[in-house]
Amino acid sequence: VGLSSMQAASPAVKVALEDRISIVGLSSMQAASLLSCFAAGGGCGGAEAGGVADAGGGGCWELRCHAGLRTAALHSRDAAALAQELSEVAAHSPHVVCVSSASLRARGGVCAVLRAFQGALVIIEEEDEVDAEAVERACLLHAMGVKARWSIGPGSSVLEPAELPTPVQGEVMGDLKLRDAKEGPDMAPLFSEANALCLQEFHEDLVEVLSGDVVRVGLLVSCEPPLAFLGFITYKFWGPPLKAMSISRVAVPKKFQMMGFGRQLVRWAIEKAKQKSRFECDRVSLSAIPKAISFYERLNFVSVQGDDVPEEDGPNKDGAVRMEYSLGRASKR
Repeated sequence: VGLSSMQAASPAVKVALEDRISIVGLSSMQAASLLSCFAAGGGCGGAEAGGVADAGGGGCWELRCHAGLRTAALHSRDAAALAQELSEVAAHSPHVVCVSSASLRARGGVCAVLRAFQGALVIIEEEDEVDAEAVERACLLHAMGVKARWSIGPGSSVLEPAELPTPVQGEVMGDLKLRDAKEGPDMAPLFSEANALCLQEFHEDLVEVLSGDVVRVGLLVSCEPPLAFLGFITYKFWGPPLKAMSISRVAVPKKFQMMGFGRQLVRWAIEKAKQKSRFECDRVSLSAIPKAISFYERLNFVSVQGDDVPEEDGPNKDGAVRMEYSLGRASKR
């Protein structure tokens, strides 16, 4: 696929069938025009054929593609409308899909589908002015596998190469108690976000969860300032004879899901459990809801039954399956 502005003197941006690219700096009019161009290019007739869309005011694009190549666009921001749009696009079996970052944020399932998409992907980045949204955008591009980025400067119609944002790295602030929420100016807003997420996902107040001074929480935050809240995990250690760490809650904000942060939280907990001697802790246990079982299986958890399973201290979950990660046996000396 070749993509260029009708006013640009520079060569077209070439997109191969497995490429993942993003475009930043478009006005709302230019973005709408580009999406319309991909939506209209469902049956490119030949190497010199393509769709042309005019947004008015200089927002005109030309799309050229090989014979038989099909393109499509996703642009809805409403979750229900986007689901219908995605179904229609899937029936069309496109080779190239153009989607706005707003659509990707509107429905997490779209990210999962497009990550598995075997064709080319063109993402139109919405302009963000808030640092927290910039963190979300960096996470989104990284999760979608974007390897090249193009930009149009103010008042320009020429697509030029642009630097990709650095992938967001997270680190876990662990072993936190309720009193830690009041220590330091950075902790209170992070705890506030974690509490809001706990209420949303588990219908529980995180303050009450931690009030017994037995359950601990780990907060996943971005490594670079400004600190962005990426998720949390609650856990508890059980001494002999159970000798286990139990994970009771794992949650990641919807805007940061499908980016590996849930996996990072669980792996962090496993590594923390490994720091104990096997005489103190020889397994990590949890209750997985049905849709999360495959997630934990990929982390080497297995289903278990028996009376020596730690009592569940998390929220009640219908159809939950008890799972464990074995840390191995204690060595005899």
